[in-house]
Amino acid sequence: MKNKFAIFSCLALTVLLLSFSLKNVTGDILAINSKVPMLDTKMKDVGGKELSLAEIKNKNGLLVVFSCNTCPFVVGNGEKSQGWENRYPMLGELCKKNGIGMVLVNSNEAKRADGDSMEEMMAHYKKMNYNCNYVLDKNHLLADAFGAKTTPHVFLFN
Repeated sequence: MKNKFAIFSCLALTVLLLSFSLKNVTGDILAINSKVPMLDTKMKDVGGKELSLAEIKNKNGLLVVFSCNTCPFVVGNGEKSQGWENRYPMLGELCKKNGIGMVLVNSNEAKRADGDSMEEMMAHYKKMNYNCNYVLDKNHLLADAFGAKTTPHVFLFN
């Protein structure tokens, strides 16, 4: 009987701690069916233009991917682990084919001087053959409005 109580207590404690940690991770994330935040805010694109999400969206929607040049989940961490960025050109083609605008948003303020500057974004864009807009979210205002916490963090709007 003591063993069953101990197991139940451990499970209950685990669920309780997990619920607190999930609340912290998922708190403030944009809810499903929300409108696009900061739709008209201009951001600098790797092509030198100032663009808003309103200008990037297409007739069937908008795919917003918070990304960067330095995150191991985006770029991978060696030959055995490819990151998400290898999927971006395919996603870009799929979006174009289906009338959906796509944008990569770099909100990584912490690494602006170490891999995520506009100049490094431009070079990375060419190296990886990205085929969608790649914009700089200065002061991570857009990421905060979306509740984007990690990279990649993906939002799709219709």
